[in-house]
Amino acid sequence: MTPDDLLHRIRERVTHPSTVKELMRALKLPKTEAPGVRRALKTLVDRGALIETRGRHFGVPELMDLAPGRITVHPNGFGFVKLDQPIDEVTGDIYVAGHNLHDAMHGDRERCLAAGMVDFVTNPVDPQMLYSVILKWLHEPAALAGEPQNVHTAPAAAPPPHASAALQALAASALIDVAYALKNLGGKEALLLRLIKQFVLSNSSALDTLKAHLKEGDRVSARRVAHSLKGSAATLGMRALRESAARLEACLVDGGDSCALDTLMADLDMRLQEVIATLQPIST
Repeated sequence: MTPDDLLHRIRERVTHPSTVKELMRALKLPKTEAPGVRRALKTLVDRGALIETRGRHFGVPELMDLAPGRITVHPNGFGFVKLDQPIDEVTGDIYVAGHNLHDAMHGDRERCLAAGMVDFVTNPVDPQMLYSVILKWLHEPAALAGEPQNVHTAPAAAPPPHASAALQALAASALIDVAYALKNLGGKEALLLRLIKQFVLSNSSALDTLKAHLKEGDRVSARRVAHSLKGSAATLGMRALRESAARLEACLVDGGDSCALDTLMADLDMRLQEVIATLQPIST
């Protein structure tokens, strides 16, 4: 298989960075093709036609939703990307959930160690990881102040009641996991309310946009809509909506027929409208 043939097939059927094994499965290639695929991937990376990410994942740059800019990290563990230049309809900063920041600072560990540090802990800080790293470098664990306590098994404090009456009502809904969303946002209720409003404004017509792309035969753009909706729903704790968007995205990647797409789009439309109707009262 030539590099150009491989690139064409990846553009047609793969929407996210994938390992060699994942690529071969998505492209339905036999194992005997693996050496040739690896050589073709190296050629495409050298040409700049593909990007190789951390963990040896390969992806097409224009399908990876790359946003060049500078990351600013908040002390509570989340961050924002200040874009070097506007992209599409994005005019402000891009929010980055805390659990996605672990890989955002690729190379920081190496720079810290080269500067003379003895170890490195990523932000947001996982308490268990922090204690583990500290104890590794202490000669005597008893040097830690306070009474001996197993920090890994100590009972967690009950979450405080939400200050916002709107979030208290929303927490009773099965459509959104408010506690999970707040954990992603460092407990910032005002930020969650702002992102909920932004979600409603940005996604109320998402299915219409997706259907228009499919009507034009543009599956790549349709996949982007499903992928974007999946990511937003995941950050805000909308698990059912996230799973529905993921199923549609996977069907688009696999080249599903129109019958399967219609079923999955109907499911996504129903779930999205449920979420929008629930969020509408607190987003105005």
